[in-house]
Amino acid sequence: MTAAPRTSSARAAPPRWPFDAVVHMTADVARNQWVKRIRGRLRSFGVLGRPDAARDRYLAEVGALLTGAEPADDSVSVGELCGLFLDAKAKAVAAGHLTVGALRNLEASTVQMCRFLGLGRTVASLRPADFEGLVRSTGYGPTRLGNFCVWARMVFTWGLDQEQIDALPRYGRAFRAPGAARARRRRRAAAGANFLEAVEVRRLIGSAGPVLRAMILLGINGGLGNTDASDLPLSLPVSDLAEPAGWRVLNYPRPKTEVERLVPIWPETWAAIVDALAARPEQAVAGPGILERAFLTPRGLPWVARANRLTLVFRRELIRVGIRQTDKPGAMALGFYTLRRTFRTVADQVGDQHAAARIMGHTLPGMAGVYVQSIEVERLVRVAAHVRAWLMAD
Repeated sequence: MTAAPRTSSARAAPPRWPFDAVVHMTADVARNQWVKRIRGRLRSFGVLGRPDAARDRYLAEVGALLTGAEPADDSVSVGELCGLFLDAKAKAVAAGHLTVGALRNLEASTVQMCRFLGLGRTVASLRPADFEGLVRSTGYGPTRLGNFCVWARMVFTWGLDQEQIDALPRYGRAFRAPGAARARRRRRAAAGANFLEAVEVRRLIGSAGPVLRAMILLGINGGLGNTDASDLPLSLPVSDLAEPAGWRVLNYPRPKTEVERLVPIWPETWAAIVDALAARPEQAVAGPGILERAFLTPRGLPWVARANRLTLVFRRELIRVGIRQTDKPGAMALGFYTLRRTFRTVADQVGDQHAAARIMGHTLPGMAGVYVQSIEVERLVRVAAHVRAWLMAD
């Protein structure tokens, strides 16, 4: 959902530089920097909210700059850079260019960076040993660690692109998930398959309340993940199918990637959606896009926003019906996303990978993603019917 346009016809006046007795600087609002041209080059000295820091940096560096030398230190701190980065990404969310889930991951990574490296530590002073220590401090598994390194690097890459820093820090070879593929295989072997048997899925469906039941069925019917289920629009872009009778098709691009997705909806799933909408709270918390969502918590909140309530509720349901024995981290790699993995595992038995990918909202592999323009609905139904037969079998 895009942010509403501003109604004010006048732009806010740029901030005024308060230290003209020392030196005059100009506010570069677009880059959020105090700037001054020295020896023909426009130099940045600090963020607009800290003119005192910009003045102090100018006084410390002006002597070297006037002689043509580069200052030895970039005074942009880790905390300042992370704050500017998150402000920019929050605006991207408001404009509909970034999902709230992606912003939440970026926020978590910056918190970890600031906690270990220090809010006031200058970016220019960071060394490979700092990033090696940062990796060790996370305690993440191989997959999460690999993602964390990508998200952390995004902060510095953004800073370089926006001229907040003059160069990327040297990360060193340790700032990555070493042997990630091998470590993931070892971890999966220890945890067991991230898969639910048909009898276990039926047990969850039978015990869940109307809203959770609808989301569970969407997860096993079409591989919808946490954010997919939470962001499902109240308008429900669903059309009837001629065959099989009672089936419908959901045209719902993945919120994460906007890749086209067509999901043949079973009659049981549609009935659960109708029941869930009947149980929808009358009052919703005000917020971007909340009123437009089909599924809300009893308090009128999104199931996935800054907190992933769906994950917590689903894990408690696993414990309640005896599928998962403990909620301690690392006890068993089961969660709502397990339904998506289970769907794909069972769907693969049909042997039509392109149809399964279209249902899940994956891009088709290789050049097929360029040349394949459409996939017949009958092929999608064949995959969904196979998963349904697997689930309903005694």
